[in-house]
Formats: sequence, structure tokens, C-alpha cells
Amino acid sequence: MTDPIRRKATYQRGVDAEDRCVRSLTSAGWQILEQRARNGAGEIDIIALDGETVVFIEVKFRKILSEAAYAISLRQQKRIAAAAEIWLAENPTHQSRSARFDAILLAPGGQARHIRQAFDASDLS
Repeated sequence: MTDPIRRKATYQRGVDAEDRCVRSLTSAGWQILEQRARNGAGEIDIIALDGETVVFIEVKFRKILSEAAYAISLRQQKRIAAAAEIWLAENPTHQSRSARFDAILLAPGGQARHIRQAFDASDLS
């Protein structure tokens, strides 16, 4: 059984990491559409507009950046893609826009890496 105090601290680190990403994206001129968007397929950490492109962003915070990159499993990619499909269906004003899936990896000490087009949903079938 997971220690509830540790679990809460881990959750809070994730929320803090997402908030940091939102601030960075906003300062770079991106429009944040939603944060921690949940639906029947799962959760998307950040949904934003990069110009005219809807971007579904997964944020991962780990001790080192390479661990963060490996933390986005194929199963999770499928879940994010399914959640994005539902989100687009529920937000018809964005359906005609192009979309992509990015990842933002974070590690202690301010290390960060934004991976554009981290995965392609068409490859997940």
C-alpha cells in the first residue's frame, strides 16, 4: 500500500510542475485552453494553442530528464490520444485545427526539455 503522505507529496510536485509549464508557455505567447482536463478516457495535463495548433501536453517530473522521457509509456500515449479525441469532440470550435502531442520533461534544479511532437497518435492503433 502506498504511503498517503508520499502520494500527496508526489501529486503536489506534479501540480507544481504543470503550473511551472503553464507559466512558461504563457510567457512564450501560447494560449492555455485547459489544465488537468479529465474525461472518460483519462487526463491531459495541459491543452494549449501554439499559434493555430491545438497542443496536448504531457508533463513529467523525475529525478533526471531521461527518466521523465521513459515515463510516457505506449499505454499512456494511447490514453492521452483517446482523451484528446473526446476533448476535441466536446470542443467543436477546435476540431478544424491541426493538433499535436508534446511532452515537457522536468527535473530538479530547473532542468526542462520541451519535446514537440513527442508522439504521433496515428501510430498508436
